[in-house]
Amino acid sequence: MIVKKRSKPIRLLTNEALLRRIPPDFPTRSEIEADFKKRKAGYRGEQALDYHLSMLDDRNYIILQDLRLPIYNTFFQIDTLILTPHYALVIEVKNMAGTLLFDTKFNQLIRIYRDKQEGFTDPITQVKLQAQHLAKFLEPFHYTLPIKTLVVISNPSTIIKAEDEEAARTIQNQVIHAYRLPTHIQELPTPSSKPHLDSKALKKLVKLFAKFHSTPHFDMKEAYQVHPSDIKDGVQCPNCHHIPMKRVSTKWSCPMCMETTKTAHIQAIFDYFLLCSPYITTRAAANFLQVTSVHLAYRLLSNMNLKFKGKTKARLYHSPFLD
Repeated sequence: MIVKKRSKPIRLLTNEALLRRIPPDFPTRSEIEADFKKRKAGYRGEQALDYHLSMLDDRNYIILQDLRLPIYNTFFQIDTLILTPHYALVIEVKNMAGTLLFDTKFNQLIRIYRDKQEGFTDPITQVKLQAQHLAKFLEPFHYTLPIKTLVVISNPSTIIKAEDEEAARTIQNQVIHAYRLPTHIQELPTPSSKPHLDSKALKKLVKLFAKFHSTPHFDMKEAYQVHPSDIKDGVQCPNCHHIPMKRVSTKWSCPMCMETTKTAHIQAIFDYFLLCSPYITTRAAANFLQVTSVHLAYRLLSNMNLKFKGKTKARLYHSPFLD
């Protein structure tokens, strides 16, 4: 049973919004595009995993996705966490094409793709570190649930290799293709015949994770040297991507391709939340949408069913990405 579902990562959403609203010749645009492609591939890999997770028996497994928990003075993140009465399983997903060579001597991952070799952080070491962080997080709450780890390769055509037979034996139960996941989990040995947690304790643990989970903050100024003044405001045409569309009667109209729509402002408001501020007023919305009527901005915001504080004139609408 999935109790915390996966959503598109804030940084990926921000990258998408940035690419819509910065100039083609912006100094760091190529860096943003490269990061966007990498994170989009990673998210697709996680989505591919979800299909295989859906084959697990809901009665036996509790699944939490994209869990971000505090440790020391920072946070750690887990792609997928599976809870059972006997153990917890931390899963790290990789969506990489080509041949993956796991170097167990130097703890590195070498990808061979299109006659090019690249070195990456060893995901086996990475997921074990996440498990250590999870154990440390649970320590004050007196949970002693055994924690297992697994690296899952979401691309079925990716070839998994090790430098020799001994290394292959070492990693064969630590790295698998996604399609093997249901069978692999069902065959995992339980650390003891007696469950570590009953159903009541498992529910308490899930509530604990929900309490401490937090949405990551992404600072585009620090990452890409983008300032709010670099962001182009206005409603973007969903057809030809021109900015801005014009408000004509009850619709948005594109002066370039003549597309009309009633809902294009919704993406613009979401872009504002991602790129400018997690809060918006009716005046700020009117300015960003390039409309002269504050009453129109108020009506459009009200129809989006956003959380807000304050009365009509001083109302402050909250970004849904804060939830």
